[in-house]
Amino acid sequence: MQNKFHDICDRFSDHDLFLTFSGPMSQNLMVEIGEILKTKMNLEGASFSTILNVFSILVELNQNIIHYSAERVTAQQNEKEQVSTGCGIIAIGREKEHYIILSGNIVDNKDIDRLKPKLEQLNGLSIENLKKLYMEQRKLKPEKGSKGAGLGFIEVARKTSRPLEFDFSDIDDQYSFFSLKTII
Repeated sequence: MQNKFHDICDRFSDHDLFLTFSGPMSQNLMVEIGEILKTKMNLEGASFSTILNVFSILVELNQNIIHYSAERVTAQQNEKEQVSTGCGIIAIGREKEHYIILSGNIVDNKDIDRLKPKLEQLNGLSIENLKKLYMEQRKLKPEKGSKGAGLGFIEVARKTSRPLEFDFSDIDDQYSFFSLKTII
């Protein structure tokens, strides 16, 4: 195990990833990661707006994993209530002069036909049209099965400096691994 763990650390280092987390996601976790991230980026001399954009994207991607990952962890909160959260992976690093935020989680294959066109559409919009879409979406009711207002990926696309990079890797007939890379 130690050799494999060292290999993982080497791979993170080779790709200039300085913060990673894999497992069940939560709001509290993002607060803690946000503090670490803010300290690291301040030490590197990142601007306040860059720190804010990186953290904002991190929160949106965390929310996506919490609500939509097909891999779930469920725990009994009290006698009457169970709590369920999604599992996934988030990594933050550098690519030349840019910060990158990566996320990944398992999705049901039936969701790919909804997600892929949405992400492709966002990549084809200008900053002005992303803002317009954001304002229009805020006025609409959430899509069926949505756990939010449908603004997450729009907000992510608005804060990135390059198109969203994404992939759906087959796991089996029912599930795929959805990965997303954003560049600030």
